[in-house]
Amino acid sequence: MRATNDSAVSPVVGVMLMLVVTIVIAAVVSAFAGGIYSDQKKAPQAALSCESMVESVQDEDKTNDDPDYPGGFKANNGLLFKHEGGDPFSIHDIQVQIQSRDKKTTIDPAMVFRSSQSCADTSKLRFREVDGTSMPTYLYKYAGDSGDIIKPGDKFAVIADGCYDNAETASEPRGMFITWQPEGAEGRFEVQVGTKIEYEIVDKASGKGIQKGSCVLY
Repeated sequence: MRATNDSAVSPVVGVMLMLVVTIVIAAVVSAFAGGIYSDQKKAPQAALSCESMVESVQDEDKTNDDPDYPGGFKANNGLLFKHEGGDPFSIHDIQVQIQSRDKKTTIDPAMVFRSSQSCADTSKLRFREVDGTSMPTYLYKYAGDSGDIIKPGDKFAVIADGCYDNAETASEPRGMFITWQPEGAEGRFEVQVGTKIEYEIVDKASGKGIQKGSCVLY
């Protein structure tokens, strides 16, 4: 009787077991990674355009860097954004980061004006209760239906609370400026009219950018 050779059985079984274990590990790792990825917040995918919005800059004393408004002067200056397409989002869920030259600031929808230093027409703005007082905020829906959801075709504005003209001062730079100085801020953020301003719209939940770009303030 011819002897049977079973010497190759064990190596084959070993290779098969290694393949099975590898496949199981790969499936577990993939599922785990997928779970982590699905738990991460995603920023809305939207295309936005930006344009400057400078209605007027008036200053009765151009020999200093302070706002000296004529009586009754009101103007809504700032940046105007239009939702060109993509996901809708709430105006409460974003921040607008602005940079001019080497200075940066972040405008949050919860920030309110300093009540005594604003030249903006607050009748058009959103308000928030602060210590029992209704205060104007910097972001508001500029065009579209009522509510705070920004959809394709809607516009929203980032309003500057102040402005000044220092054309006759000895300091540099000289010209017209629009400014932001929210309640509680240590300093004033300013952008000179006629210069480039860079921006990024950031989704607050994920911390990720929705749109970034630049425009010239004029």
